[in-house]
Amino acid sequence: LIKLHPYGALFPKERIVEMGVATAKGMGLDPTAGGKIIIDIEERPKKDARAFCAWVKIPDEVYLVTMPAGGPYDIMVFLHEYGHAQHAANIPPGWPVEFARIGDNSVTEAYAMTFDHLILNESWLREIAGIDDPAPFIRAEAMTGLIGLRRYAAKIAHEVALHEEGAGADLEAARERYAALHKRALGFPCPDTPYLFDVDPHFYSVRYIRAWHLEAILSETLADKHGEAWFQSEGAGDFLRELWGMGQKEDADEIARRLGKPGLDVSALVRRVKRPFQA
Repeated sequence: LIKLHPYGALFPKERIVEMGVATAKGMGLDPTAGGKIIIDIEERPKKDARAFCAWVKIPDEVYLVTMPAGGPYDIMVFLHEYGHAQHAANIPPGWPVEFARIGDNSVTEAYAMTFDHLILNESWLREIAGIDDPAPFIRAEAMTGLIGLRRYAAKIAHEVALHEEGAGADLEAARERYAALHKRALGFPCPDTPYLFDVDPHFYSVRYIRAWHLEAILSETLADKHGEAWFQSEGAGDFLRELWGMGQKEDADEIARRLGKPGLDVSALVRRVKRPFQA
């Protein structure tokens, strides 16, 4: 349903990488971080169409693998993985593995989301994507984002209950709970089939929720410091490079405090969610 987007033609597959590169250049960032980021968009048999970023050797060998088909979902996913890639490629050489590869993954997810949420930025849609009237698209895309946020809230509730019940869980009841939680969160009936498959290892779903909180704070900070078109400011690029350079030494709460907040706070996320529907 997410891929069946009425605005799919606005993002032809031939321009997906071009838009990401233009975004990086606007901030004074090297699109490949001096050759450290290898972008693989080759179409080949049996290649997984799902985009991913592989931190093979931090910071010198980072792969962004995707096979664009076009549409808003593709540009969002590319920007997301590009944010991961820029983060990895800007970690200092020799940085301790505890700070480079382990840490709180909410942090790298927030950096990735800061890039992918540019598709809700009116200035980015006009300047980089070339959309003259982005307001209808933003409302449609904001609804997709809200569905994702609410779905993850339902996932967390389901996963916590599943783990609390442990080996003695009533699986039929768990199946019903999964469907009920998702219906309540999304407002429409959902299949119960993936109730055991749709479970993230180590509660990674919580990392995404925390990342949504931190991304909203970070994007607001960038806009406050460098304007709504912060993606065209070299100062914003320098600011992000400084954050990326810490790897994941600090967790999401510490980064939020570094950005002037008392810690992760839902208020920025609430503003992000509401803004497109109040315009």
